[in-house]
Amino acid sequence: MRKQVDNFKILYPNCIQITGNLNITDNSNITNLNGFSNLENVTGQINIVRNSPSEFGWLAKFKNRWEVIFWIVDNSTITKINSFNKLTSAGQMYIGDHKELTEISGYTSMNSLPTIRY
Repeated sequence: MRKQVDNFKILYPNCIQITGNLNITDNSNITNLNGFSNLENVTGQINIVRNSPSEFGWLAKFKNRWEVIFWIVDNSTITKINSFNKLTSAGQMYIGDHKELTEISGYTSMNSLPTIRY
């Protein structure tokens, strides 16, 4: 799985959208998600659960639609989540169970987020 994530940008250099869900779960060896740094949108859910990513810089280009749901849960090495500067809306966001998390920031463009739980 780690190699697939690392090579995503190389194999799909023009891919800026995933139609459907992006699920990255139960892979403690995935520490870098920069293979997804070209993405601007995912039409379904983004589920990042029980992994070891150290940061979320790969979401810097991300712009969203209303219906997208983020689940960022139980990722033991995350210290900050601050890469949503272009995110304008999301349907729901849940950020939880991060023992090392000290900072959540960078939502300066957010116009609509009906539900956020942390």
